[in-house]
Amino acid sequence: MKKKFQKIRENIPALKSQIYVNWGGAGPSPKFIVDKIATYLKWESKIGPFHPKVREETLKIKQTLRNTVAKVFKSSPDEIAITDNTTSGINIAASGIDWKKSDEVIVANEEHPGGFLPWLVWVKRKKIKVKLLDVGESDKQLINNLNHLITKSTKAICISHISWLSGKIFPVQLISKICKKNNILLIVDGAQSIGQKEINIPNTGADIYTISGQKWLMGPQGTGALYIRKRKSRNILLSRAAYGTARIKNLNKLSFTPFSTAKKFESGTMNMGLISGLTESLNLFYKLDPSIIENRIKTLTEQLIGMIRNRERIQFLSPTKEIESGIVSFSIKGINSTKIVKLLLKKKIVLREVESSPSSVRISIHYVNTEKEIEEIACAINEISQ
Repeated sequence: MKKKFQKIRENIPALKSQIYVNWGGAGPSPKFIVDKIATYLKWESKIGPFHPKVREETLKIKQTLRNTVAKVFKSSPDEIAITDNTTSGINIAASGIDWKKSDEVIVANEEHPGGFLPWLVWVKRKKIKVKLLDVGESDKQLINNLNHLITKSTKAICISHISWLSGKIFPVQLISKICKKNNILLIVDGAQSIGQKEINIPNTGADIYTISGQKWLMGPQGTGALYIRKRKSRNILLSRAAYGTARIKNLNKLSFTPFSTAKKFESGTMNMGLISGLTESLNLFYKLDPSIIENRIKTLTEQLIGMIRNRERIQFLSPTKEIESGIVSFSIKGINSTKIVKLLLKKKIVLREVESSPSSVRISIHYVNTEKEIEEIACAINEISQ
């Protein structure tokens, strides 16, 4: 393990007495990120949350986060809105489309509930249709299946950059070309990609890209960000408004003018301590070099898959030949996945079950995990499978 990775690991208390491989759910934060949050909240408490100095600092902290997300995404700060999680971004997109009866949205069949539930709201309210895209076994199959689903009524496609179930990377660039050709809005769930791989938003071709801070970024829960391509911003209607999102507001005239930037999609009062923590998390990710992080994760994942035996009983949902991410999902014939999670927890290995078919156990490996931990996980799985 590189010294700088080791230093981060030593700063995470949750890694001292257990093997934590649930980063795809939520990752424990390094102590210096927690301290950053606490320092702000203590200062705010000392002089009062509505003190002029605090209000001035609030504007700076929010803009700093927008600037930082834009730096990591290689986009413009004007295209960034602050949210509280990935699902909020999906909801902003779903509620912002001017739906007509029988309009269609296509959703991948490996989407997280946060990626498909928001669309179902509009099935009831506007009588739209949600179509399920079978991602298949290859990019070619996915694209072929997608082309067969698209009609003149297709208004949006929602897909994850990295599947929360299998860890596959989906071909968002290829999908974006299809969307552009057919005037379809492309919404990408980046919850499992940010923090474990480099993301160049212009290259993805996504119109909307939404992330959370608490997973691979190791940031605080209740934080996130949303990218909306500038030229597509006018296609997303406002579904809410707040004091901080309106440039001009007039009660007597019952009118308001929202900001022209993506911050018009933000909500009201936010926790500035958490936002400063997310900025710190993003800066750490950027400073450590996303490409180096990605390579480290893939190396550890390859090691784990190579050490797991008894392939007659163990079935992988994740790719095993060409490693695409740090997510390894598997099931063991004859053993309930809930029981496997409990058995591994007894060995102080923290992971989760995911609602695939059949239900799978999901390991999500990060750069702060060690080769020794990977060996212990593999040994434990091999033992259970016997």
